Order: sequence, then C-alpha cells, then structure tokens
Amino acid sequence: MSYTSGMQAFVWLVIALFLPLKSLSAGSTIRTWWHSQSVQTKGPISLWQVRSSSEYEVFVRPTNPSDSKGQPSFVYKSIPRNGEQQLPYGDQDGAEFAVSTNLSMNWTSFQYSADVFVDIRRQKPISPTSLVSIKPSFLNLSYEQIDSHTVRVRVPYRRMGYRISIEFDDDLYWSYSDPSFHGGLLNTAGVGARIHQEPRNALLIFAEDLDSFPAADDVAKNSETYFPLPGLIEPELWQGYRKIVFRTGVYYLAPQSHAFLPPSVTELYLEGGAYVKGSFEFQGREQSYSVSGLGVISGEIYPYEADRKNQYQRSNQGQCHGDCIKLLQFFSSKKPQQLRLEGITLANPPYHSFVVYGDSTSFAMTVSRFKQVGAWYWQTDGLELLDGSSMRHSFFHSNDDVIKLYHSNLRISDIVVWKAENGPVIQMGWVPRAIRNIKVNGIYVIHNRMYWNDQKHNHCLINSARHYLDSGSDNLADSSKTISDVTIDGVIAEGLQLCALRLYLLGNLESLTIKNLFVDAWNDLLYTSQLSLLMPMTNPEGETVRIGSPMQPIGLQLRNYWVAGQRVSLERDNWRYFQIGRLAFQTELSPYWYLD
Repeated sequence: MSYTSGMQAFVWLVIALFLPLKSLSAGSTIRTWWHSQSVQTKGPISLWQVRSSSEYEVFVRPTNPSDSKGQPSFVYKSIPRNGEQQLPYGDQDGAEFAVSTNLSMNWTSFQYSADVFVDIRRQKPISPTSLVSIKPSFLNLSYEQIDSHTVRVRVPYRRMGYRISIEFDDDLYWSYSDPSFHGGLLNTAGVGARIHQEPRNALLIFAEDLDSFPAADDVAKNSETYFPLPGLIEPELWQGYRKIVFRTGVYYLAPQSHAFLPPSVTELYLEGGAYVKGSFEFQGREQSYSVSGLGVISGEIYPYEADRKNQYQRSNQGQCHGDCIKLLQFFSSKKPQQLRLEGITLANPPYHSFVVYGDSTSFAMTVSRFKQVGAWYWQTDGLELLDGSSMRHSFFHSNDDVIKLYHSNLRISDIVVWKAENGPVIQMGWVPRAIRNIKVNGIYVIHNRMYWNDQKHNHCLINSARHYLDSGSDNLADSSKTISDVTIDGVIAEGLQLCALRLYLLGNLESLTIKNLFVDAWNDLLYTSQLSLLMPMTNPEGETVRIGSPMQPIGLQLRNYWVAGQRVSLERDNWRYFQIGRLAFQTELSPYWYLD
C-alpha cells in the first residue's frame, strides 16, 4: 500500500511524539481525540498548530458511575479573522461586530454507541445560582452542576446524533441596534433597540454515532488509497489514487494555494481529529464523489474573499463568485452524478463554503450530519443543494443565506441554525426560479442576530430576495418561471427575531405552504422594521407575476403560525402589520393567501 514504504514508516516513527492522541479502549462505547500541538491564544497561530478553547474542557464518559472522569474530548476554537486584528484591506468584511465583541465559537465532537455523560468544565467559576440552557430547547436535555467549575449533561444515544449548544447565563450578552445609523448599527453598549441575546463564547457539542464513521485504519485500504502524513500536504502526489484518507493530525496546504485535486480523486475521508487547513477543488467527471468523516476542513489560512486571481488575497473584483476560494468545490457534467457529504465540519470559511459549478440537474447530493462553524464573514452561506438532493441532521453557523431552495425535488430536515446578522435562514430568491416538489421539515433557529431597521429585502426567517442584478428594480421578474409544491414545516425560532417572511416574487407563486412556524418574540425595533411582505414583481414588459393557479387561487398558505405564545390567525384578527402577526400584505392580494 502507498503509505507503508520504508521512508514513510521511518517518518511516522520520528513524528510519533507529535501526533494527536486518540482515545478508544477495547470494547469502549466512546471515541474521542486530542491534539498535542494545540495553542490557546487570541492571535494568529502557526500552520502546524490548532487553536484550542481557553474557556472550556470537555470529558465524555459512560453513564456507568464506575468511570468517574471519562475521556477528554478536544475542544476546538474559532475566533473572528483567525486572530488577525488588522485588516489587510480597507473596507468591511462582516466580522467587525464579532471582533469588537470578542466572540468565539468553541466546539467538540465525539463518537458514542450508548448514553453518555458529557462533563463541561469551565475555566470561570460557575455560581450555584447560574442557569444553563441547552439548545435546541425542544430536546429537553437535562444537566446538573457537579462542582464550582463543572456541569454534566446526559446525552442519550441516537444514531443520527445531536448538535447542541451549551449556554451559561453569565456568558450571555445583549446586542442592540443604534438607530442613528442608516439601517442600524450593532453594539453591546445598550444604545438603541434590543436585538438578541446569545453567548459570547459559544460551546457546541456534536455527538456522533460510533459505527457510522470508522477510524482511518479501519477504512478499506487498497492500491487506490493514499494516507498523507500530517504537516504539509502536496495534492500533486495523489495522482492515480481514488481515495485520500487523513488520520488524526494537523495538515495544511502551502500558503497562497488550494488543492486542485487530480482527476482520479473522488473521495476524501477525514478521521475524527484530522484537521486540514486549506480548500479542495475536485476536477473529475466521475459518477460518484464522497467527502466524509468527523474531521475538520478549515479556511483559516485565507482572508475574506480570498481570490485565486489575486494571489489568494482579498478580491479586488466587484463579484468573485467564480474565483474566490470555497472550502469544497465541484463541477458537474450532464451525466448523472452523486455526492455524499457526511459528518464533516467546515470551519472558518472565507467565502461560500461549498459550490458546484455546471449543470444543476444532474448532480444530486446526500448531506447528513454536516457542520459549519466559525462563519464570521459576510457571504459565508450554507449549502446550495442541486436537483434531487437531500440534507438532514446538520448544523450551520452562517452570516448569509443558510438553506437555499434554488432547485427542485429537495428534502431537508432536522437542521440547527445559528444565524449572524446578514441574510435569511431560508432563501428562494435572487433570480426567477422554476422550482417544485420541495419539503423542508424541522428548522431550529437557536440564535438570530439580524438587526436591520430599514426593511432589507433579503432578510427574515423565510425570504425570496429581489434580483441580484438590481435590487432596486421591480421589473426583473420572469412570468415563465413558477414556484410550486413547496412546503416549509416546523421552523422554530428561539429568542428575539427580526421578521417572519419577505417574499419578493420574481416568478409565479403557485403553491407555497408554511406551517408550524413558531417565533419566541420580536426584537425591540419598531414594528415597521419587522413587517412580513408579499410583493409580486413585474417583468420588463410590465406583466405582474401570478399568485395561485386557475385550479387553486390561493398561492400562499400560512398554517399554525405562533408568535410570543399567541396563535396568529384571521379568526383571532391579530395578523395585521401593527399586531403581533406583523403581516403587511397588500389588500388586493387577499384572495391569494390564507392564514389559519
């Protein structure tokens, strides 16, 4: 096999002392990992280092009390701009508030096959009167305080795992929007209206099934499998190999580069504890691809909008979607192709974390137990699922559009969202779209920092934005495009929220059902900032797009909509723009929508 040459065996012996520790005892129900080359700092770190939490330690143990301490589970840490305080460019990048507020996102992943106790030891003492929240709240997970620094959370076993946030009340802060700035300005000084409350130092727990993600040495090995050594990776050496397997360790690409993979490479597998700094571009036209495992792909070596045409520095183009670095990039052909994206964590994206170029009807994706963390910059979107794709049991920290309903025949369920200030949770606009047969179920918004007071067209929980070419134009619709048979069921938004939905229709809206929409409460902005809108646009010839159809005139149905514990309905007459429902739909559209 490719990794057992005499020279590589010698190298493995030399670096053995620097490898991370993997913890898995014989017959154990738990697997964790550790990095010996970790550092705790607020500044930049070296390529061969990984940033660890300075706030939290985590131990995982069976619920059998005979194992009193448990296994340490490494707690990673992401900070805005990766510790680079001075911008190498003049304008904003979306991370300003996170930097000024000293935000961080800490997370740990482990594997288990039975119920476990997760002990969280905090550096700062925990008061006996402190409260701990575990989100999403509907999971009803319990905790107990063990000592002055430790709380214990019982995590039941389930095959699809858990993606939860542990939040200490003395770590929470309020954000506010200063109205003296156009659109508002986020601050923590109490100036203006309250926007949202969230942790300053987030702690995420990703509990994953033990059997679903084998250790690297248990992955099938053959002449087409290559195991890079920790340290500098050189993708040009992977020519002729199909599967690249990363063992636990820290890997990195050369500065100012990305991995342009040989056409033979169709699979990446990152064992839990594999931490790879860089980005991967697949260039083959094979039938199936896979990126899986519980490792991390981090974009921390790149600045915001790192542009390949600008030596991987900040783009100097007005729009760099084709040239800016994405942590995972694919190309589709017109023949059927499939991608399996499972378990992986994408951290510190410098731009969109994922993109597929080419034909959108032939590249189906199966996404499960995917995580995105440390999305501090603008344009750190979620995944764009192409026709026939599914996504479930995943987590997104995002500072732009999260769930993109851009293509047909999608199935999306059990998604936890931590939303920064830019973009909506669910997006189906920007261009006229012909989409149908979409089912979305179980979107759990645990935080949402949208703060704009000027009715941005591309915000709210559910959104269809104006045309990207000219957001001020009302006549860029296309009446030949239709949205039909789309159901969004079970959006649960915790804490204060900006708005429910804004739909600027760039095509016909034949049938959109939104049901079981629960909003804890609106933020403290004026109600005029929180309005839900339904706005049919016109095409260049002045023709207005259609809502509904001859067979079914009602194009938008809202069912079981709740705000602040009140059910919003036509019967209760609490739906209007100045009431709790905040629906500001034009009177002439009344025949085309319904609320019950």
